Amino acid sequence: MTQMITVTGATGCVGKELVTQLLAQGDSVLAFSSDEAQLRAYLADHGIIADNDALIVVPRNDFDALKAHPVELLINCAFPRSDEGKALAAGMQYAQSLFEAARDARVGGVVNISSQSVYSQTREHEATESEPICPDGKYAVAKYAVEMIADLVLADLPHTNIRLASLFGSTFGQRFVNFFVKQMVANKPIKVRGFEQEYGFLDYRDAALGLAAMVGSDPAAWKPVYNLGPHVGGYTMDRILHTTVDVAKSRGLKPSFSVEYDCPWFNSSLNSELFEHDFNWSSRYTLKDTIEDIFNTTTSAEPTTPALAQKENTERKPKKRFGIFGK
Repeated sequence: MTQMITVTGATGCVGKELVTQLLAQGDSVLAFSSDEAQLRAYLADHGIIADNDALIVVPRNDFDALKAHPVELLINCAFPRSDEGKALAAGMQYAQSLFEAARDARVGGVVNISSQSVYSQTREHEATESEPICPDGKYAVAKYAVEMIADLVLADLPHTNIRLASLFGSTFGQRFVNFFVKQMVANKPIKVRGFEQEYGFLDYRDAALGLAAMVGSDPAAWKPVYNLGPHVGGYTMDRILHTTVDVAKSRGLKPSFSVEYDCPWFNSSLNSELFEHDFNWSSRYTLKDTIEDIFNTTTSAEPTTPALAQKENTERKPKKRFGIFGK
């Protein structure tokens, strides 16, 4: 049965892929977007031309739209990817206003996208939902604050917080995996710092597929929190490096690298068994699949400089823990 699903942040990497998946599976979408043209262009690139009945696009602050359309499920993908205090404060204020509007409109259920960064980034094992909260950095603190805002404002409405793994793929040029690929395409050497460190990377397409799998579930049966990450939990730096090298060699490239093994411990791996069980879902894309996709979309031979790559920090971890590259 067709349902109306609301997606905020619909022009972001996950948001527009989620809209694509929802429309592909026959749902109607109310999309909150800052750039309707960009969203529709992305859909067209993926073979989807949505009419006005299947896709309604409204400005990101048009919360009255929630009352104008019967919404079964709201998925909040909107949040700034920034460490800047003003942007984070605006993101928290937006979330509060959105949740209040969802409560007043009595939507069927709310899914708030949080982050694995609310857990310690030096944990010893894959984080389960019972892992102690230990935000590291302003972004992680803000993400946890939004969880608490959701729990407070939506106390009488079915809702859940999804602690999403670190995403990667062709659209995440800031990731060190993309840096590896660019360097190899440009026939430039790579200096890697780390070996056993664990990275719980999830293909952004899998993130969208996982969220789409929640459609049709009973919001009243949701757990308060779910982890959403790769089925395998995570990948070591060594595995990421050598998978990238293998793909490069299969394309006729001759990658060159060196490894510095004595580096601080880091672990962002996630245990997603609860989510997989409750929504009958498992990640589709392997590490190799994602790296192949990055190679396929890397058209420029000019690599990102190591100095810029060191600033990846997309989960807002201290730079001393994310020093993947040499100078």
